Amino acid sequence: MDGAKAEEVEQEREAFIKICRAIQGYAADAAEEVHRWERMFERLPPAHQTLLAHHRDKHVEAYRCVSRNDKFLQGMLATYMGDDVPPHLRVPPAEGTDATGRSLHRVAPADVELTSGAPERLRHDCRGHRGQPRRGDNKK
Repeated sequence: MDGAKAEEVEQEREAFIKICRAIQGYAADAAEEVHRWERMFERLPPAHQTLLAHHRDKHVEAYRCVSRNDKFLQGMLATYMGDDVPPHLRVPPAEGTDATGRSLHRVAPADVELTSGAPERLRHDCRGHRGQPRRGDNKK
């Protein structure tokens, strides 16, 4: 592999690891967002809280959704952790968390946005289509 190709592979690997870290931190980031909704609700005047009382149930449901989504995402990542996975697709183990449950390796918000297309990229790469443009990929 020549120097330019090796550098491209390394950059792709770094981007892949950022995506994995963002997925690994999904539950903490999403729960933090739902908690923000709760805090905003609590700041409303009591009369408004009464009118929007059903939002408390929505917050509970949002936490359930975060849990379900996290189980799915962690299961998806687990399939890319075995020795039978090609090295360039191997997911690094999750890093530790602090006392509040937040990842010690915080992910930049822009990197969190990368997760939206991660399953498609993983599926595409595992099907052996490396080097071919992805559907919707407008890079030239």
